[in-house]
Amino acid sequence: NLLKFYDSKILTSHSLYYVDDTTRLALAPAVPRHSLASINLHEDTTEIYQFAFYRCSNLTSIIIPSSVTSINVDYTFTGCTSLETVTIDSGDIYKDLTSDTACGDLIENADTIRVLASIIDDDLYTNDYLNGSTFTRSQNAVDGYYVFTRN
Repeated sequence: NLLKFYDSKILTSHSLYYVDDTTRLALAPAVPRHSLASINLHEDTTEIYQFAFYRCSNLTSIIIPSSVTSINVDYTFTGCTSLETVTIDSGDIYKDLTSDTACGDLIENADTIRVLASIIDDDLYTNDYLNGSTFTRSQNAVDGYYVFTRN
């Protein structure tokens, strides 16, 4: 169930599609959402629309590429009860994660959040929530990522 987007095309078996071009991801309302387990987003994706992964209850992991600057706050990841690992390569999304329900519930159920080390090492990006009492951050980067583990 690992999905990859090639040549900006629609993966019709799961009704995932890009709106207008390859930059904004949406998910058709009638998709059998339980069948989606993990996904690699197109490297040019800049925005993830509301309801894009709504009730994808078997989605266990996702990588948010560096190109993503916006995740709609309305139910984008609501109901992703199996989403355990979120990998963040986007400084904008790292900054926006101010609570479990931020970015459309992206980290609501996640036990592990991996953030690209260069984002955390850059003073431009800060995140008081992830660096607060809810998560513990690894002291050192592992494979280029700092790992936040839910307490």
